Amino acid sequence: MRKKRKTELLQLLIMVLIILFSLPAAVSGAEENVKLSASEEKAHSGETVTVTIWIENAKGTEGGQFVLNFNPARVKPVSVESGSLVSDATSGMHMVNKEYDSGQMKFMWVTAAADTVDEGVLFEVQFELLEAGESTLDFADLIISPDEIEPQEPVSGKITVEEAGVEQEEIAENETNHENDENEALPGDQDNDDDLAVGAESEGGSITLIIILIALAVLGLGGFYFFRKSQKAYKPKHSKK
Repeated sequence: MRKKRKTELLQLLIMVLIILFSLPAAVSGAEENVKLSASEEKAHSGETVTVTIWIENAKGTEGGQFVLNFNPARVKPVSVESGSLVSDATSGMHMVNKEYDSGQMKFMWVTAAADTVDEGVLFEVQFELLEAGESTLDFADLIISPDEIEPQEPVSGKITVEEAGVEQEEIAENETNHENDENEALPGDQDNDDDLAVGAESEGGSITLIIILIALAVLGLGGFYFFRKSQKAYKPKHSKK
Protein backbone atom coordinates (compact mmCIF):
# COMPACT_ATOMS: atom_id res chain seq x y z
CA MET A 1 0.00 0.00 0.00
CA ARG A 2 2.77 2.38 0.97
CA LYS A 3 4.70 1.38 -2.14
CA LYS A 4 1.70 2.16 -4.33
CA ARG A 5 1.22 5.52 -2.66
CA LYS A 6 4.91 6.37 -3.20
CA THR A 7 4.59 5.45 -6.86
CA GLU A 8 1.55 7.72 -7.29
CA LEU A 9 3.35 10.59 -5.58
CA LEU A 10 6.38 10.06 -7.81
CA GLN A 11 4.19 10.09 -10.93
CA LEU A 12 2.44 13.26 -9.75
CA LEU A 13 5.80 14.93 -9.09
CA ILE A 14 7.04 13.98 -12.57
CA MET A 15 3.87 15.44 -14.15
CA VAL A 16 4.28 18.68 -12.21
CA LEU A 17 7.90 18.95 -13.31
CA ILE A 18 6.93 18.34 -16.93
CA ILE A 19 4.28 21.07 -16.75
CA LEU A 20 6.68 23.52 -15.10
CA PHE A 21 9.36 22.91 -17.69
CA SER A 22 6.91 23.09 -20.59
CA LEU A 23 5.48 26.49 -19.55
CA PRO A 24 8.63 28.54 -20.33
CA ALA A 25 8.89 26.77 -23.68
CA ALA A 26 5.30 27.67 -24.55
CA VAL A 27 5.79 31.28 -23.50
CA SER A 28 9.04 31.46 -25.42
CA GLY A 29 7.35 30.06 -28.52
CA ALA A 30 4.57 32.66 -28.26
CA GLU A 31 7.11 35.46 -27.99
CA GLU A 32 8.80 34.32 -31.20
CA ASN A 33 5.64 34.60 -33.30
CA VAL A 34 5.36 37.43 -35.81
CA LYS A 35 4.06 40.68 -34.35
CA LEU A 36 2.89 43.84 -36.15
CA SER A 37 2.46 47.25 -34.56
CA ALA A 38 1.60 50.80 -35.68
CA SER A 39 3.03 53.98 -34.18
CA GLU A 40 1.10 56.76 -32.43
CA GLU A 41 1.31 60.25 -33.91
CA LYS A 42 -0.06 63.69 -33.01
CA ALA A 43 -0.34 66.95 -35.00
CA HIS A 44 -2.68 69.81 -35.83
CA SER A 45 -5.53 69.79 -38.32
CA GLY A 46 -4.29 70.56 -41.83
CA GLU A 47 -0.86 69.03 -41.22
CA THR A 48 0.46 65.58 -42.21
CA VAL A 49 1.98 62.77 -40.15
CA THR A 50 3.81 59.57 -41.04
CA VAL A 51 2.74 56.37 -39.30
CA THR A 52 5.31 53.57 -39.08
CA ILE A 53 4.17 49.97 -39.28
CA TRP A 54 6.73 47.76 -37.59
CA ILE A 55 7.19 43.97 -37.71
CA GLU A 56 8.98 41.76 -35.18
CA ASN A 57 10.15 38.13 -35.35
CA ALA A 58 9.96 38.26 -39.14
CA LYS A 59 12.94 35.99 -39.83
CA GLY A 60 11.94 33.16 -42.15
CA THR A 61 8.66 34.74 -43.24
CA GLU A 62 7.87 35.13 -46.93
CA GLY A 63 5.32 37.94 -46.84
CA GLY A 64 1.77 38.57 -45.72
CA GLN A 65 -1.23 40.84 -45.91
CA PHE A 66 -3.55 42.82 -43.63
CA VAL A 67 -6.23 45.49 -43.60
CA LEU A 68 -5.70 48.73 -41.67
CA ASN A 69 -8.82 50.45 -40.35
CA PHE A 70 -8.91 54.24 -39.75
CA ASN A 71 -11.46 57.00 -39.19
CA PRO A 72 -12.05 58.74 -42.55
CA ALA A 73 -13.58 61.75 -40.80
CA ARG A 74 -10.31 62.42 -38.98
CA VAL A 75 -7.53 61.36 -41.34
CA LYS A 76 -6.96 60.73 -45.03
CA PRO A 77 -4.20 58.48 -46.43
CA VAL A 78 -1.92 60.34 -48.82
CA SER A 79 0.94 58.01 -49.71
CA VAL A 80 2.59 54.72 -48.73
CA GLU A 81 6.26 53.72 -48.89
CA SER A 82 7.64 50.25 -48.23
CA GLY A 83 10.03 49.97 -45.31
CA SER A 84 13.54 48.56 -45.27
CA LEU A 85 12.34 45.05 -44.43
CA VAL A 86 10.60 44.87 -47.83
CA SER A 87 12.73 47.18 -49.98
CA ASP A 88 16.04 45.66 -48.83
CA ALA A 89 14.87 42.04 -49.14
CA THR A 90 15.77 39.87 -52.10
CA SER A 91 12.85 39.80 -54.56
CA GLY A 92 10.88 42.03 -52.21
CA MET A 93 7.70 43.66 -53.54
CA HIS A 94 4.51 45.18 -52.16
CA MET A 95 1.01 46.29 -53.14
CA VAL A 96 -1.25 48.78 -51.36
CA ASN A 97 -4.88 49.73 -51.98
CA LYS A 98 -5.54 53.07 -50.27
CA GLU A 99 -9.22 52.91 -51.18
CA TYR A 100 -9.92 49.28 -50.33
CA ASP A 101 -13.12 50.38 -48.57
CA SER A 102 -14.38 53.38 -46.63
CA GLY A 103 -11.95 53.80 -43.72
CA GLN A 104 -9.83 50.83 -44.83
CA MET A 105 -6.51 50.26 -46.57
CA LYS A 106 -5.19 46.88 -47.69
CA PHE A 107 -1.49 46.00 -47.59
CA MET A 108 0.32 43.07 -49.17
CA TRP A 109 4.02 42.27 -49.29
CA VAL A 110 6.17 39.41 -50.60
CA THR A 111 9.74 38.43 -49.76
CA ALA A 112 10.04 35.28 -51.87
CA ALA A 113 13.55 34.44 -50.69
CA ALA A 114 12.37 34.55 -47.04
CA ASP A 115 13.39 37.31 -44.69
CA THR A 116 16.78 37.08 -43.03
CA VAL A 117 16.14 40.17 -40.88
CA ASP A 118 14.24 39.58 -37.67
CA GLU A 119 12.56 42.99 -37.34
CA GLY A 120 12.23 46.31 -39.14
CA VAL A 121 9.94 48.83 -40.80
CA LEU A 122 7.29 47.20 -42.95
CA PHE A 123 5.48 50.32 -44.25
CA GLU A 124 5.43 54.08 -43.76
CA VAL A 125 1.99 55.62 -44.28
CA GLN A 126 1.48 59.37 -44.62
CA PHE A 127 -1.88 60.76 -43.47
CA GLU A 128 -3.43 64.18 -43.94
CA LEU A 129 -5.15 65.37 -40.75
CA LEU A 130 -8.73 66.57 -41.12
CA GLU A 131 -11.07 67.32 -38.21
CA ALA A 132 -9.92 67.41 -34.60
CA GLY A 133 -10.26 64.13 -32.71
CA GLU A 134 -8.69 60.67 -32.63
CA SER A 135 -8.40 57.88 -35.14
CA THR A 136 -7.31 54.43 -34.04
CA LEU A 137 -5.35 52.35 -36.52
CA ASP A 138 -6.58 48.77 -36.11
CA PHE A 139 -5.27 45.69 -37.91
CA ALA A 140 -7.65 43.15 -39.43
CA ASP A 141 -7.48 39.99 -41.58
CA LEU A 142 -3.78 39.48 -40.84
CA ILE A 143 -2.16 36.60 -42.75
CA ILE A 144 1.51 35.66 -42.61
CA SER A 145 3.27 33.36 -45.09
CA PRO A 146 4.10 30.46 -44.71
CA ASP A 147 0.65 29.44 -43.44
CA GLU A 148 2.00 27.50 -40.47
CA ILE A 149 3.19 30.74 -38.85
CA GLU A 150 0.63 31.98 -36.33
CA PRO A 151 1.02 35.75 -35.74
CA GLN A 152 0.55 37.44 -32.41
CA GLU A 153 -2.24 39.94 -31.78
CA PRO A 154 -1.16 43.16 -33.56
CA VAL A 155 -0.68 46.38 -31.59
CA SER A 156 -2.99 49.15 -32.84
CA GLY A 157 -1.72 52.66 -33.53
CA LYS A 158 -3.39 56.02 -33.07
CA ILE A 159 -3.46 59.47 -34.65
CA THR A 160 -4.49 62.43 -32.51
CA VAL A 161 -5.69 65.42 -34.49
CA GLU A 162 -5.55 68.68 -32.54
CA GLU A 163 -7.32 71.87 -33.49
CA ALA A 164 -5.13 74.49 -35.11
CA GLY A 165 -4.08 76.80 -32.28
CA VAL A 166 -4.27 80.59 -32.28
CA GLU A 167 -0.58 80.79 -33.12
CA GLN A 168 -0.95 78.53 -36.18
CA GLU A 169 -4.02 80.48 -37.33
CA GLU A 170 -2.20 83.81 -36.95
CA ILE A 171 0.78 82.50 -38.91
CA ALA A 172 -1.47 81.21 -41.68
CA GLU A 173 -3.41 84.50 -41.74
CA ASN A 174 -0.22 86.57 -41.84
CA GLU A 175 1.13 84.49 -44.70
CA THR A 176 -2.14 84.93 -46.61
CA ASN A 177 -2.16 88.70 -46.01
CA HIS A 178 1.47 88.94 -47.07
CA GLU A 179 0.72 87.13 -50.31
CA ASN A 180 -2.29 89.38 -50.94
CA ASP A 181 -0.19 92.50 -50.32
CA GLU A 182 2.42 91.30 -52.78
CA ASN A 183 -0.23 90.54 -55.39
CA GLU A 184 -1.84 93.97 -54.92
CA ALA A 185 1.53 95.72 -55.15
CA LEU A 186 2.36 94.23 -58.51
CA PRO A 187 -0.05 96.37 -60.64
CA GLY A 188 1.10 99.57 -58.90
CA ASP A 189 4.70 98.68 -59.48
CA GLN A 190 3.93 98.07 -63.13
CA ASP A 191 2.20 101.45 -63.39
CA ASN A 192 5.20 103.15 -61.79
CA ASP A 193 7.51 101.42 -64.24
CA ASP A 194 5.30 102.53 -67.13
CA ASP A 195 5.25 106.12 -65.83
CA LEU A 196 9.02 106.11 -65.53
CA ALA A 197 9.34 104.77 -69.05
CA VAL A 198 6.94 107.41 -70.43
CA GLY A 199 8.76 110.16 -68.52
CA ALA A 200 12.08 108.97 -69.84
CA GLU A 201 10.74 108.92 -73.37
CA SER A 202 9.27 112.45 -72.95
CA GLU A 203 12.49 113.78 -71.53
CA GLY A 204 14.49 112.17 -74.30
CA GLY A 205 12.13 113.70 -76.91
CA SER A 206 12.47 117.18 -75.39
CA ILE A 207 16.27 117.01 -75.41
CA THR A 208 16.26 115.88 -79.02
CA LEU A 209 13.99 118.77 -80.04
CA ILE A 210 16.22 121.31 -78.24
CA ILE A 211 19.31 119.92 -79.97
CA ILE A 212 17.59 120.21 -83.38
CA LEU A 213 16.52 123.82 -82.69
CA ILE A 214 20.04 124.78 -81.60
CA ALA A 215 21.49 123.14 -84.71
CA LEU A 216 19.06 125.02 -86.94
CA ALA A 217 19.88 128.32 -85.19
CA VAL A 218 23.61 127.75 -85.65
CA LEU A 219 23.14 126.87 -89.29
CA GLY A 220 20.98 129.97 -89.80
CA LEU A 221 23.52 132.28 -88.21
CA GLY A 222 26.34 130.67 -90.13
CA GLY A 223 24.50 131.04 -93.42
CA PHE A 224 23.70 134.69 -92.73
CA TYR A 225 27.35 135.39 -91.85
CA PHE A 226 28.70 133.85 -95.06
CA PHE A 227 26.04 135.63 -97.11
CA ARG A 228 27.05 139.08 -95.72
CA LYS A 229 30.71 138.31 -96.21
CA SER A 230 30.19 137.35 -99.81
CA GLN A 231 28.22 140.56 -100.40
CA LYS A 232 31.08 142.69 -99.08
CA ALA A 233 33.63 140.86 -101.17
CA TYR A 234 31.63 141.34 -104.35
CA LYS A 235 31.60 145.00 -105.54
CA PRO A 236 30.51 145.45 -109.13
CA LYS A 237 32.73 147.83 -111.24
CA HIS A 238 30.93 150.69 -112.99
CA SER A 239 32.14 151.49 -116.54
CA LYS A 240 33.51 155.00 -117.19
CA LYS A 241 31.82 157.02 -119.87
